[in-house]
Amino acid sequence: MPKEEYVTNPNSVLFKPDGRVYHLELKEGDVAKRLITVGSPNRADLISQLLDKDSVKSFVSSRQFTTFTGTFKGTPVTIVSIGMGSIMMDFMVREYLAITNGPLAIIRIGTCGSFNKDIPPGNVITAKEGSIYIYRNYMHWDGTYNNVDDATAKTLCAEPYFFTKPGKGSDQLQDLMASHFKSTNVPVSEGLNACGETFFACQRREDPSYDDENKGVIPNLTNLAGTGKSIDFCEMETHELFHLAKLSKTPIAAGACAIALVNRHTSGVVGPDQLHQREEECGKACLSALVDLDVSNLKK
Repeated sequence: MPKEEYVTNPNSVLFKPDGRVYHLELKEGDVAKRLITVGSPNRADLISQLLDKDSVKSFVSSRQFTTFTGTFKGTPVTIVSIGMGSIMMDFMVREYLAITNGPLAIIRIGTCGSFNKDIPPGNVITAKEGSIYIYRNYMHWDGTYNNVDDATAKTLCAEPYFFTKPGKGSDQLQDLMASHFKSTNVPVSEGLNACGETFFACQRREDPSYDDENKGVIPNLTNLAGTGKSIDFCEMETHELFHLAKLSKTPIAAGACAIALVNRHTSGVVGPDQLHQREEECGKACLSALVDLDVSNLKK
């Protein structure tokens, strides 16, 4: 193994000898306490163009995390693209916290499918009501549940998919986001998010090559725990962000919004020009919300 790949502190967040965390390849001083995270490097680059002229420094890690740090209206801000999925959010949040001191504010800007018939493609949805997680029950497919003696546990373990209760982000930060969206007439809704562990099966996309047993996913999402309450949008990263913000011993204010690319009940899809416009509008609103938030006074 090349010398530069050796790591220290192998039982926690991994550091290289020069102080850079292992996957982001950033060190203390490279990032700000206010952060926007996105999936796409192109979206990160677009939002970085909203930062103050000549303030931006960029870096791409060997694991393809793309980072831009600069200022917005004089306030330091970082933008990081992470790719897709909860595991990538886990890498980013834990390593980012390890190279900063004190409270953080993090907003995710993503794209999604709308599950609300009244929220058309092109609208922005914030996760004000929280986020649930949908994940595959691998015990269902490997037969583990056959060896469970307790009847209740056996029934639970037999289900092909699990659905968590909603986890919430920061009301203060998400109220600021919504305020900035509304002040610029961006069509925005405040709703309940769901995150799929996988893109296909957990979001009830049917793949004829696999027996995913996922026909019950959408009914579960449109009648959560028999309450009649439905999710409004679905993607893959928000729940992990909210979950880690809650567990962190350091205060993290977390918010999330997503641009609806499609509506899962109706027709229509966002075109590239409209998506580009919404990405820019989301960037401006979320950067403004981050600047308005007093990060230093965040409490657990």
